[in-house]
Amino acid sequence: MRSLIPILVSLTLLTSFSSAQTPSNEWDIGWEDDDEPVMMTLDSVYNFDITIEFWIENSRPVQANIEFEVETNEDFTVDDPGSVSVPANSNETFEITISGSGLDDSNELIDARGQYYDIVTVVANLVVGGQSSDSKEIEKQLQFSPVYKLEYPTIDDINLNMKAGTDKEITIDIENRGNVDDAIKRIDFTFKSCPQMNYEVVSGLQQGTVIANKISGVVKLISPSSHPDKTCTFEVNTVSEGDSMGYVGKFEFDVEAPEIISEDDNGGSEEDNSVISANDGNSLPYLPFSVSMICVIFAAFLRR
Repeated sequence: MRSLIPILVSLTLLTSFSSAQTPSNEWDIGWEDDDEPVMMTLDSVYNFDITIEFWIENSRPVQANIEFEVETNEDFTVDDPGSVSVPANSNETFEITISGSGLDDSNELIDARGQYYDIVTVVANLVVGGQSSDSKEIEKQLQFSPVYKLEYPTIDDINLNMKAGTDKEITIDIENRGNVDDAIKRIDFTFKSCPQMNYEVVSGLQQGTVIANKISGVVKLISPSSHPDKTCTFEVNTVSEGDSMGYVGKFEFDVEAPEIISEDDNGGSEEDNSVISANDGNSLPYLPFSVSMICVIFAAFLRR
């Protein structure tokens, strides 16, 4: 009987030691919000700074000393609690802050079309007697907030001059420079300073067209035959399905008025060369008939 006592004491101590080494059921860690992915909201210069909260529950009868390790994208900056102490039988909330940029090394927006871009992992180590006796980890998906941005990469290169009474076709390219797919909610074409001009969409550029990277369309510009000499502006306004913003592209072109043909009229009146000029030195002076009659009567009177 006496020989069993040391064995029972040893088993009790061993059990107590093992419980102290693996208290997995006596503490836990979790996120305050289970929604995923967490949006890394980009500002006007495409930087982000987010805070994510998590909790530590300590059901042990003694204080829990926890040390943290955070793993995520190497280009991100992370601020974590480092190490904390959670009182016995309590639940406390902590947070990590992640900051960074939504641009890649080429200064282009990082693609955000996938379900998530990266994962942040928080590892919590329970420290007992200066050593890690247990560890738990939680993960959270991260994704960049959507950015919508449409551009017209070739519209400034359009070199167009046309004559009145003609039409010309041009190609309009619309490029998606955002980080997610977009679509045409509405597209408008207008002429500035030239209300007589007209247009016709030949192909593409229709409402509802999805823009993953770039789309192209053809538009015919039509000038009436009576159009005057003028510099016109053609403007394209595409409204994004993503953010309902209008993105405008435009270019100038010249319209040449029709030529005016001047006819030389040779049937006009000319001076009658048969008329004798009063200044002609080889002709007699011109006297009116009445004056001549008076002279004759006066001469007859003198003869009497």
